[in-house]
Amino acid sequence: MGSVDLSNAEDRRSIQESVLATYRSQYAHIPHDGIYFQTLTEHKELELAGRSTGSRVVELVNAAAAKLLAEFPELSIQCGLHATSIGDHFEDLADLDFRVTIVWEDCCGQVPYSYYPAQQVEVTADVETMLAYSRKLATLRPSTEFALVPKGWSCICWQRCFTVRCWL
Repeated sequence: MGSVDLSNAEDRRSIQESVLATYRSQYAHIPHDGIYFQTLTEHKELELAGRSTGSRVVELVNAAAAKLLAEFPELSIQCGLHATSIGDHFEDLADLDFRVTIVWEDCCGQVPYSYYPAQQVEVTADVETMLAYSRKLATLRPSTEFALVPKGWSCICWQRCFTVRCWL
């Protein structure tokens, strides 16, 4: 999982400070409608230091969002979250700041969450189970948006869509 630990208060504080400093220096001055950041959940550990990963995410995101929103109250905030690290502990996310939208990035290794749906991936549930779990995620926070990253079958034409031309 790398050198940053969501269960470590000092690591969370450092992340929060970095988020605010980065936003101030790199994004606050440009036209945009919000920010998106990861929650360090690209793993399958359901618990970190005796508590659910979901509760650790709430600690991190709520503190970072509070700092950002105190200074930039109109900012739209989205946080990427991997269901493989949440599992059945998704209810621990109920206390996440209602102003933050969770963007779910996976769920049981199935389409539409997988990067390569044609590739053989570890399937941890059938499609009906995946859909039932997704419904639970979608209804967890009824007064907030539900978002997911539909990774399957995506194709980006970088040369046609994202070419930047510069004339000196």
